[in-house]
Amino acid sequence: MTNQAPDIAVIMAVYNESAYVCEAIESILNQSFTNFEFIIVDDGSTDDSLKKIRSFDDKRITIIRQENRGASAARNRAVEAARAEYIAVLDSDDVAETNRLEKQYRYLEKHPSVIAVGGLAAVITEEGNYLYTIQKEINPEKIKSKLPKMAFIHPTVMFRRNKFIKAGGYPGKFEPMEDCVLFNRMSRFGDYANIPEPLIKYRITPASISRTSKKLKAYLYFLVAEDFRGEEITDEQMKKLQRLREKDTGSERLYAYHTFLAKKFLWNNYQPLQSRAHAKKALEYKKSMFGRLLWLATFLPEKVVLLFYKRLKKPVSRQ
Repeated sequence: MTNQAPDIAVIMAVYNESAYVCEAIESILNQSFTNFEFIIVDDGSTDDSLKKIRSFDDKRITIIRQENRGASAARNRAVEAARAEYIAVLDSDDVAETNRLEKQYRYLEKHPSVIAVGGLAAVITEEGNYLYTIQKEINPEKIKSKLPKMAFIHPTVMFRRNKFIKAGGYPGKFEPMEDCVLFNRMSRFGDYANIPEPLIKYRITPASISRTSKKLKAYLYFLVAEDFRGEEITDEQMKKLQRLREKDTGSERLYAYHTFLAKKFLWNNYQPLQSRAHAKKALEYKKSMFGRLLWLATFLPEKVVLLFYKRLKKPVSRQ
């Protein structure tokens, strides 16, 4: 093996993902593009995630173990350890498509003005069942016009390491929207693009869906916009953010998770029985009018459901 740096560094932060981490790692090791290093940071897992990571015997893997400091710190440490110029992110519960690295590498090599490229994602349940495909803007100008909204589906992104460093890395204080802040800051240094096809299978779990808590999300978006405009985030604002994080309880998280799945099974691929089961489960964690209406909607014909959904989405599209 030579000392020449690989073309790509794949970084993965892992915290208690024993159920999915092997599948995530295998999806990288089986890539069509092979000249990469794979830096996995175990962020103080208390399950057997680290044992499963260590079970892989591949010279491209570097394992870093640290005390639990959060995903931002883990990813920053992985980038620090990387030798490659191109950095590809994958979450430890997601699955990369076989040609993901190759397509993004070729794109960045062909488009020197683009400093980060993402793609679409096929959303799957915990069990691996397909739900729907997340769409993103493709054109660099359109992507820039929508900032400070998130430019990418984060675990699909590949970026240039030097621009990441110039932007200051992942700002942990903004978790769980640290990725959005990072790419808003990086946008000063070049263009963004998305490849118009799914590059990963994006797994929805209770832990990931907690990020959609309405109050927390709304306040985070406010802070993200302030940072994008160059405004200083005050200590009082950070204290308020912390208070909202503390209210993101286990029952709220599970309610949000099952509500999300109920909506997607109903509106995106019309599986009313699946939707009804999740709506019922959501009501076990929180009795809400929306949850009851959602459960009732699972008894409606598909045409009525889709008509209702279109009317519901109309005001959102004008914002």
